Amino acid sequence: VQTVTGRVTEDYAKQHNTKVGKTRGVKVIDNSMLVVGGDSNFASTGKTIIGSGDNMEIETKKEQKITVAEKQIMDITGDQEITAAISKVQNDMEITGTSTASTDHVSAGISGAGHTHPGDSGGNTGGPQ
Repeated sequence: VQTVTGRVTEDYAKQHNTKVGKTRGVKVIDNSMLVVGGDSNFASTGKTIIGSGDNMEIETKKEQKITVAEKQIMDITGDQEITAAISKVQNDMEITGTSTASTDHVSAGISGAGHTHPGDSGGNTGGPQ
C-alpha cells in the first residue's frame, strides 16, 4: 500500500504503474491502491463515471453521507439487499409491486398481522384495531 500526501506527478505515477490524466485525476491500473493521508476531496465539473469489471466495495469506519441536489436513480438488474439495525425513510415512499414482511407491517401503530375488526359478524365491521 502506497500513501500519497502531496500532489501526484507524472514521474511518480510512472514509477507506480499509475497515470495522471489531463484533468489532474489519477487512473489506477491493475491492483494498485491509492491511500490519501488526511481529508480528501474529488470534484468534477462534468459527468463522473466510476466503473468496475468485477465486484466493487466501498468501506468506511464511520458514517457515509451522500447528498444529491436533485434526483438519485439506481438501476439494479439483480436483487438489492440492505442489512442494518434499523432502516429509516424520511418522507413518503411509493412502492410498485408487492411489499412483503417476514413478521409484520405496522401502520399508524396498528399491526397488519394481528389486528382485529370490532363487530365481525359477517356484515359491516369497524376499522382495524
